[in-house]
Amino acid sequence: MSSGRSGQSGMRVPRRPTKNKGTGQYVMLAVVAVLVIIIVLVVAFGGKKSTTAKTSRQLRGQQTELAKSARGVSPGERKKEGVRSTRREKKKRELASVRREQRRRERSERTKTTRVSARSSRGGYTVKRGGSPVLQAIISRPDGERIAVVGNRQIKKGDQFEGRRITEIGPDRIKVEYFTKTYEVRLNQPIY
Repeated sequence: MSSGRSGQSGMRVPRRPTKNKGTGQYVMLAVVAVLVIIIVLVVAFGGKKSTTAKTSRQLRGQQTELAKSARGVSPGERKKEGVRSTRREKKKRELASVRREQRRRERSERTKTTRVSARSSRGGYTVKRGGSPVLQAIISRPDGERIAVVGNRQIKKGDQFEGRRITEIGPDRIKVEYFTKTYEVRLNQPIY
């Protein structure tokens, strides 16, 4: 076995030792050691942080459970009403329920007065409401003018209501003109 170099006589010449890079090796060793220490610290303290947070949450939950049970509320009921229900959240829930009720009422009223398409005598289609408006009252003003209350609207002489013109308002009836026909409507009767 030869070292790859052979002298003149074929004798082995020993290799020259390579120079140590000294400081470069020590710096690399220090960087690796610091990284290992950081990883060990993260694992050691990172795990303890989550367990302490978990135990503090459990303690808070047990304390609130004890407080609720002391007031006579079972843990099942506590889950239903929520752990942290504030006045603001309760008010929001109440407002939401009131709005739902209003929407439900509006929907039921809309279904009562659905529009129905019907064939008119002139050959086209007209739109009629399912529940026609009723003459509810006639109001006399101090100046002598009368106002008819139809549905939820107040109508004067000469006004139009759903394509019908009010031509006259009497003490207990009104005269309505629709196209070329005129007819009378008494109190508590539908307009058409």
